[in-house]
Amino acid sequence: EEATVSIKNVVAKSQLLNGKKTRNFHAKTHAGLMGSFKLDIKDELLSSLNPFPTGNLEVLARFSNAETKIVPDKLAMPAYGMSLKISDSSGFEANFPMVNFPVFITNSVSDLLKVVIAINDLTLKDLENESKILTGLDLVKNVAATMLHTGIFPLGDALKNGFKMKKDFVLNFAYHSIGCYRFGDAICKFRLLPLKNFKIENPEEITQQDCLKKTLAEEEVIFDLQVQICKDIEKQPI
Repeated sequence: EEATVSIKNVVAKSQLLNGKKTRNFHAKTHAGLMGSFKLDIKDELLSSLNPFPTGNLEVLARFSNAETKIVPDKLAMPAYGMSLKISDSSGFEANFPMVNFPVFITNSVSDLLKVVIAINDLTLKDLENESKILTGLDLVKNVAATMLHTGIFPLGDALKNGFKMKKDFVLNFAYHSIGCYRFGDAICKFRLLPLKNFKIENPEEITQQDCLKKTLAEEEVIFDLQVQICKDIEKQPI
């Protein structure tokens, strides 16, 4: 509840921050793309867990940047998101928020939400020109708690791998579902894997939106939607 209130407060004042009302995180949308989804299941286990109906399924994908503010592409971290909606005319709808960066790098959801709240408090203090010292210390405290509960080395490895990520075209990244999904007695995570790497000249000089327009005008774009199934939490920890 505290996180929800925190997010609502930031969204309500986001117009002061960005010139328009935006989301709390993933404030900047690069593009919304439409496509189709082809079901191709070869695995017997997956067939029994398949959540998708057969027939013609449509896809709507929203590509975004993970920043809380709208910043120029040149200054943005290479942390991107794809919000994926798969639906059909009968009313079926499945939504998957996905990211190219490891969001849940801790075993404690509580720790993560406290970090989110502290970041939002800093954003609000900045907008209201208030002292940020105490809020900054609160953020440091919550990050330290996350490190304590997760372990410095696992957390360090996750962050190191994230920071090694270089700026690239949004269609060249693999995207992972933020959360886990339960189907019967199994737990699943999803991954979107691009089947092709697109070469972009002068990536620092062209916006992601222009890259998308140019690529889609010239080439076909295909992603594999893959699923990882966990039947035993001890042998296959998520």
